[in-house]
Amino acid sequence: MQKPYLCVWARTAQRAFGVMTLAVAVGLGAGCTYTFVHRAERAYNEGRYLDAAERLAQHEAEVAALRPARRAVYATYRGLALLRLGDRDGAHHWLTVAVSLDQKTTALLPKQRRQLRAGLAELGPTAGGPGPAASTSGPSQAASAGDPSQATSASAAAPSAP
Repeated sequence: MQKPYLCVWARTAQRAFGVMTLAVAVGLGAGCTYTFVHRAERAYNEGRYLDAAERLAQHEAEVAALRPARRAVYATYRGLALLRLGDRDGAHHWLTVAVSLDQKTTALLPKQRRQLRAGLAELGPTAGGPGPAASTSGPSQAASAGDPSQATSASAAAPSAP
């Protein structure tokens, strides 16, 4: 003869396991939206700059739908990858967007923030902007986050350093 409390316990445990499984599945499904940013970050950190830049460029249309914190990570690695590939104007645009978003959200991890600052320091004043110190002082470039031509038009008038 079975004791009734064992059956109740077994059913409760089974329901709890089902709820936990569902919660994990939903959590993983929600995270899939952002995997392209994580994969690009990993590619950049492994030295695969072209892969990172291409992966992020393929998803540019989705950037507006991302949370500001995720956009900051996107902009950081897109700018850093472009800098490594020699596209200083594109790098300036995206790194400036990243700084602006990070100032608003403080979303970047310390390692990401160090990489961003190092990229801005490497970029220096030659990309048409006033340099890393002034680039981190305000969100002036954030308005042009969707229009890279505005970030690059100022660089055409600035002389490049030797």
